[in-house]
Amino acid sequence: MLRCNLNVLLSERNVKITRVSRDTGISRTTLTALCYNHGQGIQFDTLNTLCCYLSVTPEQIFTFVPFNVELKAEFENGLSNDDVVDFFDVDICVMDKNKLREFRLLSSIGKKVDRNNFIESIELWLDVESSASEQEAIAKYFVQIPLTFKSDFERTITNQVLEQAQSANEHHLYRLGYEFATEESYSLDIEDISLHWPDYIKFKKVGD
Repeated sequence: MLRCNLNVLLSERNVKITRVSRDTGISRTTLTALCYNHGQGIQFDTLNTLCCYLSVTPEQIFTFVPFNVELKAEFENGLSNDDVVDFFDVDICVMDKNKLREFRLLSSIGKKVDRNNFIESIELWLDVESSASEQEAIAKYFVQIPLTFKSDFERTITNQVLEQAQSANEHHLYRLGYEFATEESYSLDIEDISLHWPDYIKFKKVGD
């Protein structure tokens, strides 16, 4: 599992993508893709330019973990627009030395709704019932994953939950009639979702 740390390096130096692009000639599109780990690769001359510009080595721009981890939120019945707790599964797939290990975490969703029952904000609690042996097996992998990967995992899960919540609000609006709300009142953003990891999942801190 490979991750680009360009966003972290720029933040540490308080340097914006626009300035890097202007100073190096690297396009904003390329820099943005690298910062958010959306790119499919990087050319050697681009890597060399960034290393020289930031005074770092390639090892500092990239972080490697010797196995792959994928997280995916699964919803059996979608989300309701009631002020009740819903449940969903978070599937964790670990590919380690060509061996696949899969874990399924039953997780909960707490919702805050407005007077018309439109979802305003969401709290996610990952894993509410796995056994001690499952927790130990999952923890063994995550403790090897640098903290910089945490935001990527959170973005994956929250974006999937956001799609479900937005869909629930739109269906609710259709049932009520459009006179009950404007688009702004039922639209959600990623900032409206908070995610809580279980205590047993610890990421590797810088310097560990």
